Amino acid sequence: MRLTGGEIFAEYLIKEEIPYIVGIPGHGCLGLIDACKGKEDRIKILQVRHEQSAVHLADGYYRFSGKPLAVFTSIGPGAINTAVGVATCYVDSTPALVITGETHTHMFGRGVLQEIERTHDANSPRVFEPIVKRWW
Repeated sequence: MRLTGGEIFAEYLIKEEIPYIVGIPGHGCLGLIDACKGKEDRIKILQVRHEQSAVHLADGYYRFSGKPLAVFTSIGPGAINTAVGVATCYVDSTPALVITGETHTHMFGRGVLQEIERTHDANSPRVFEPIVKRWW
């Protein structure tokens, strides 16, 4: 059976018993949202009003329950909006999984919807380098 990238992520999160994914659906992350539809008995989608609050929610949930949540964002500013919450998790050693969307590789450097990496393609992870243990 062939799976999409979103389906691979969804199945992995379910396997790891992540109860919720938290964020704002948008460009670059819709495949993950689509893959979670119909699986609400195993993983639920919580939509917030700002990406920063998604990370703070995941941080608080872990502190209360000891279980991590997954945060998802769209490309560009949606991903960057998580930086303050990610830094809080980093400083307090709270685990957080943030899955961000990205521009299609064939569209790099063309100013696609909210693309912020105009000087270096797919450069938004550089924002997170000082506040995360790992990024891919």
